[in-house]
Amino acid sequence: VAQFGFQQVGLRRVEIVVAVENWASRRVAQNAGAHFEGILRNRVRLAGDNVDAAMHSLIPEDLQGGDG
Repeated sequence: VAQFGFQQVGLRRVEIVVAVENWASRRVAQNAGAHFEGILRNRVRLAGDNVDAAMHSLIPEDLQGGDG
């Protein structure tokens, strides 16, 4: 999906923001080649509560030479 966004849509950055405690989604981001950038406090609202989120990102160079 990221490869399509970079090549066909012209995106320069894809951000993946998930609740800090959502380890399954964080693993998906890491396995996709995304870089962990940090914790965003009170970034996501879940079940009426504000929770911290983990920010991961991809740029086109992250996928070069990989399977994207």
